[in-house]
Amino acid sequence: MGKLLVDFSSAINAWTMKAWNAGDRRDRQKQERLELYLTAQAKKHKGTLLIELESGPTQNRTVAAAALGFAREANTLSPLLNALDDPEPAVVLNAMLGLTLLRSPDTPLTQACEILRHDANPRMRWSAAYLARTLLEVGARDECVGEAAHIGLSDPEPMVRTQCALIAALLGSTERIGDLSVLLHDDVPLVRSAAARALVHLGLHSPPHKGRAARALVEAMAAAERSERARLAQQLVTLSGHHHGMEVERWAEWANQLP
Repeated sequence: MGKLLVDFSSAINAWTMKAWNAGDRRDRQKQERLELYLTAQAKKHKGTLLIELESGPTQNRTVAAAALGFAREANTLSPLLNALDDPEPAVVLNAMLGLTLLRSPDTPLTQACEILRHDANPRMRWSAAYLARTLLEVGARDECVGEAAHIGLSDPEPMVRTQCALIAALLGSTERIGDLSVLLHDDVPLVRSAAARALVHLGLHSPPHKGRAARALVEAMAAAERSERARLAQQLVTLSGHHHGMEVERWAEWANQLP
C-alpha cells in the first residue's frame, strides 16, 4: 500500500509540474504520457483508493483524493464531494483537484462557493475558483457561483481574480462589466488578460452590452504600455471584426458609435 501511494504521489507531482510549466511539444507529450499512466493506475486501483480516501491516514487520503480524479469514473463523485468536508486542508485541496479532473456536470458547487467566499487560505480559494470555472465549462450550474465570483473579483489573490473574471464571462454576467473594466488596470498581467477576454466574450454574446465592453477595452488600450496595447488591440479585433491596428483614436471612434 505504501509503495502504491508513493508512486501515485510522485507521478501526480510530476504531472502537476508539467501541467503548469509545459513550454514545448516535448513537455506536453510527457504530460500526456503521465496522464495516461495515472488514469490506468487509478482505474486499476480505484477500490483501494476509495477505501484510503474514506478511512486512511491524512497522507493516504491526500494522495487518494487527487488520484481518484484521474480515474474519471462517475462513482468517484460522491466520495470526492465528501472529501471536501475533510478537516485537513491538503485533503480538501486534492479533492478539488480530483473533482476538476473528473469534470462531471453533475457536480454541485455549493461547497466550492463556500470555500471561495470564506476560506482564509488563498490557495484554497484559487482552487475553488478554478474548480467552479472548469465545471461551468462542462455545463454544471449552481446559483451560488455568480455571487461567489463577484466577491472573488476583488480577492487579494491574483489567481482568484483571474478565475472569477473567466467565470463572469461563462455566466454571461453583463452586470459585472464595470468590475471587469477595473481589472483591465490590475497590477497583474494575467488578471488584465482574463478581464479582457471576459469583456470580449460578454460583448460578443450580449450585443446590447458590446459598446460598454468595447469602450472599456479602448480606454485601457489608451493607458497601456506598447506591448499591452498590442494585446488589447487583438482583443478588439476579435470583438469588432475590424482591424485598426494600434490606432487608439480609430478604435475609440468605432467604440463610441456603439450603443
